[in-house]
Amino acid sequence: ENKLDCEKIFSAQPWSFDKFLVVFQRYYNNILIWDLDFERIPFWVQVHDIPISFTNKTVAEGLCSSIGEVCSDFSVMEGGDHVRVRVILDISKPLCRGRKISLDGRNTGWVSFKYENLPSLCFWCGCLTHGERDCELWIASGGSLTGKDRKYGTWLRAPLSNNVKRSTI
Repeated sequence: ENKLDCEKIFSAQPWSFDKFLVVFQRYYNNILIWDLDFERIPFWVQVHDIPISFTNKTVAEGLCSSIGEVCSDFSVMEGGDHVRVRVILDISKPLCRGRKISLDGRNTGWVSFKYENLPSLCFWCGCLTHGERDCELWIASGGSLTGKDRKYGTWLRAPLSNNVKRSTI
C-alpha cells in the first residue's frame, strides 16, 4: 500500500531468508502471474584489481555488461581498491568469477568480481538456485567430489563497502 516502502524493498535487493535468495518482482494487474521473471535480480558487484589508470565508469560498465545488465548506479571508492556497479544478474546462470583484460594490447591482466549480500551458492557450479547437495555435478559424481573440485568459494562474497547503509524494513 505504501509506495515508499515498496521502493525501499526493491532498492535494497538482493534479499535472503535463511541464507537463500528471495526474488521479488513487481506485479501489475495486467500481467499474468506466469509471465513474471524470477530469474533476474540486481546485485552490487565489486570489480577488484582494475589498474588505477583504467578505474573509470566506462571500463567498469564494459566489464560488468558482460555478466548482466548494468544499472545506472555506479560508484568508485575514493582511495579504495575496487569499483562498485549495480548489475541485474540472471540467477539461472553461474556467477562470473572475473574477466581477463587487455591492458595495452600486449599485456593482459585479471579483474575479479565480488558480490555484495551474496546468499548461499553452490560451490560446485556457482549457481544461486540450489545448494551443493542438489547440484547436478554433485549428484552425477555420486558424492565423490572433494573440496579441490570446487570452482567457487566464499571469496566471491564481498564485504559491504563503507558507504553502504543497509535499511531494515
